Amino acid sequence: MVAGGGNVWQSNDGGTSWVVALSTSSAFQPANKIVFSGANPAVGYMGFYDGQPTGRTSRNYLYKTLDYGRTWTVLNHTCSSIQSMAIDPKDSSTLYVGLGDSSMNNYYSYDGLWKVVESSGATTWTQISLDRSDTIPFRIVVDPQGIIMCSYIYKDDPTPYKYDRPTVFTSNDGSSWKQVSMNSIGLTSANDIKYSQGVYYLATGDGVYATSNLLSTFQIVAQKKDIGDPRCLIVGSMYTGANRGLYKLNWTPQSTTYSGGSSKVYAYPNPFNATRDTAVLKYFVPSGKTANSLKVSIYTISGELVYELSDDSTLAGGKAYYYEWDGKNQNGSKCARGVYIVVFKSSVDTAKTKIVLTK
Repeated sequence: MVAGGGNVWQSNDGGTSWVVALSTSSAFQPANKIVFSGANPAVGYMGFYDGQPTGRTSRNYLYKTLDYGRTWTVLNHTCSSIQSMAIDPKDSSTLYVGLGDSSMNNYYSYDGLWKVVESSGATTWTQISLDRSDTIPFRIVVDPQGIIMCSYIYKDDPTPYKYDRPTVFTSNDGSSWKQVSMNSIGLTSANDIKYSQGVYYLATGDGVYATSNLLSTFQIVAQKKDIGDPRCLIVGSMYTGANRGLYKLNWTPQSTTYSGGSSKVYAYPNPFNATRDTAVLKYFVPSGKTANSLKVSIYTISGELVYELSDDSTLAGGKAYYYEWDGKNQNGSKCARGVYIVVFKSSVDTAKTKIVLTK
């Protein structure tokens, strides 16, 4: 199935022949999203965006199929362009939609995140509050537990082309949201997000990251220096399309269980070469305790503070959490070779380890 110029074509013979499955107004650009239900593959949704956006209009941008894409029916709801969609993995009658316009001529309209439910032949649209008002959700992921992860553009972003695009998640249908944790690289704008087989993936301009628990921290899977700038993530086996080509990602969550009575910290590789590696700092929270107000500090052997990171997340006991250090100080300059002291101080206790920077 392909889309372009307001039309959608479908092939049932591997691409030898094509038929028009849907024709819309020529003002539409190609379908921005086409999604099918994993629970019921016959059910799919298609959302369009406008080539000449003016905000909310009288047009209907959302269509549904019940026959694998052979025919499509409009879901009547006047709205602005559709930027993102995700079907509830357990209920193909529930759809999450990100609405708004974002165009190359710097025109934006902010229509937010919506939950679309079909029941007894009726379709209801309910807006879900995000952690900011006036948003354009451009990526949405929903996992089988009902956790929603969303990356969005927001109106008050002061950066050029609104490049500061946070990624947040909720486990209570939008009553509260929390930003994902990326540790030493800070909160980096997402190019794409995906969920597959128990793992959440996030592609940024710095690389691809993953975690099996959104309350934990994202770990590096592939770095920009190795694959280029990741632009998208593709679910099957997990792939990323970058400006150097297409790469298959191989990552499995590392063990997070810990039964010790005090905090522990490990650093690896150790020694590490900052030109080639990123040091991973693995922090174990004591079993039966909860850590918060965590501060990660790195000192020279003479006691000079070179790097500091705060994490206000609630860290569950008996689990491990991952942080990173790229061998640079707080100002972004490379640190000298030598031995460094890594200190993790939380509401529970203080744990230390040494790491050797070779280059």
